[in-house]
Amino acid sequence: MSCAPKKPEHPSAPQTPPGRLHRWFRIVGWNMAIFLAGAIFIELVFGSWFTAPKLWSLSISRDVDMRIAVNAIYKRATPIRYTRGPYGLRGNFGAPKHVNIVTIGGSTTDEGMVSNEETWSAVMQSCLNKVGVPAVVANAGVGGQSSYGHAMNFRLWLNHIPDFSPKFAVILLGFNERYFEPDRPLENPHAHMGQESEPERATTKKLIRWMKIQSAFYGLYRIIKGNWIAWQARINPAWEQKVYNRSAPTKTTAADRIDLAFKGESNNRLTLDGPEHISLRTAHDAKLASKLTAYGDRLLDLAKAAREFKTTPVFVTQSAGKYRRSQDGQIIGSVSSFLVMGAFNGVTRTFCQKTKAQCIDLADRLSFGDGDLYDDIHTTPQGSRRIGDEICRQLIPKLNGNLR
Repeated sequence: MSCAPKKPEHPSAPQTPPGRLHRWFRIVGWNMAIFLAGAIFIELVFGSWFTAPKLWSLSISRDVDMRIAVNAIYKRATPIRYTRGPYGLRGNFGAPKHVNIVTIGGSTTDEGMVSNEETWSAVMQSCLNKVGVPAVVANAGVGGQSSYGHAMNFRLWLNHIPDFSPKFAVILLGFNERYFEPDRPLENPHAHMGQESEPERATTKKLIRWMKIQSAFYGLYRIIKGNWIAWQARINPAWEQKVYNRSAPTKTTAADRIDLAFKGESNNRLTLDGPEHISLRTAHDAKLASKLTAYGDRLLDLAKAAREFKTTPVFVTQSAGKYRRSQDGQIIGSVSSFLVMGAFNGVTRTFCQKTKAQCIDLADRLSFGDGDLYDDIHTTPQGSRRIGDEICRQLIPKLNGNLR
């Protein structure tokens, strides 16, 4: 008779030794700690936790001084100089307290491919100074922004710049409005800044907003998201190069190619205010009805934001580069582009008439020509000079001597 112990009929699964489980948790814990320490280090170095206090960055570049080669964009042998000061503003204005005019807009105001002294903002200041108007201009253009962004800039950026109180804000807008979805609701700026009626919600929202503003990782997320949206909307340099490189002769600049693109459509003509124009305009306005209504609402909010900032807004309409206007009252080139721009400009004109707001109808007074643009909307120094000089001429009577 054997004394050997009986084997269990149903042996259980082998157990993990306590020491191995402990080592596994320790490895995971150390890796998480290293990752967290690295994330904190990145945040402290690249975030805004200790820099720009009270300056709501919104991914606006500050303390930038770059030399950019533009010889492939328009004829220029030497690099241009692009600078932004410690508060994110372009221009040679000294201290913020000296500024009495701020220019607002998207990339057509920022002018990333035009040197500081050749932007339309700088040309406008020079023109005003020559006729005895002591204008000091700061350029607050931010690429890709629409009227929604301009309004938020007054509330979340410009009002945090010390001693910054310009008397006038010249706002060039229109082109980017087509990309703003009409069903996107306007945010309550007070809720956006954590100013809720309920103290507990206000504190929580303010803390979350503050952390987002300072965070390097959240800033990176916003940049990636913004670039993706811009790519989908086809408002990025790579897309423009793809479009205007087709069948272009070698050794041509982007400005040459946009002129060639216009010439390719120069057989398309439309008589201003003729029966065909009226019919097409009616159809386009109906197609864009929801976007045009939403744009009108944003203009109201933008005017309100400017008044809250205690500045007088001057709204400026915009032209694009795919069409031109002849002296005999014809539109030559892309009729569709003209009708879309005309629809949004029409909303601006109506808004100015109804609210008695200051308005400069640049689209009606300025038609671009050869060498003025290097893509659909962005100007070369030649085009910027034309914009700055024309706005200057129209702005002088609106100032009413208030800058003296």
